[in-house]
Amino acid sequence: MKKRISILSMALISVIALTNCKNDNFATINNILISPSSVSVFEGEEVSFITNVTTDKSGANLPEIIWKTDDENVALIKKGIMTAQKQGYTTITATSGGKSATCGVDVKVYISATSLTLNKDKIDINVGDKTSILSVITPSNASAKIPYWELSNEGIITIDKYGEITALKIGTVTATAIVDKLKATCVVTVK
Repeated sequence: MKKRISILSMALISVIALTNCKNDNFATINNILISPSSVSVFEGEEVSFITNVTTDKSGANLPEIIWKTDDENVALIKKGIMTAQKQGYTTITATSGGKSATCGVDVKVYISATSLTLNKDKIDINVGDKTSILSVITPSNASAKIPYWELSNEGIITIDKYGEITALKIGTVTATAIVDKLKATCVVTVK
């Protein structure tokens, strides 16, 4: 009987000791936010989330942030980096110290452009003047709506993403519109 009481007493002392142990190095989480709080991406794209955690004490260690997704078929998440898998909607959740934050994720299918044309293939313009090149991307539901522009010779003109050209100095430059793997060019001569 004494042996049984002794074992029971040791077990009770161990439980009390464990429950009274606190790891004072860890802060209590008051709130957790993730950014972005919603995102729309194409299949295969990655998003890195930023967490903002408020705690009861500064400089303390934070409990680990646990990431999860409601649908791994739509998006995967690992250590705050999400990879879009296939079209659909899911919610990403970050949890730490009993607090959670979520991000809605809309994954879309990327529709490649099949054609890129420009309304002009040659432009003559005077220094200081402005003009524009109109780009037409098909199909109309292509994911890319505006081209990326490259210039063969920097400093002669500027061109914005909408094709607006400003002539800076005399010279000739080729402006190349690029969408997906398609290219279209226009030669601009500044007088």
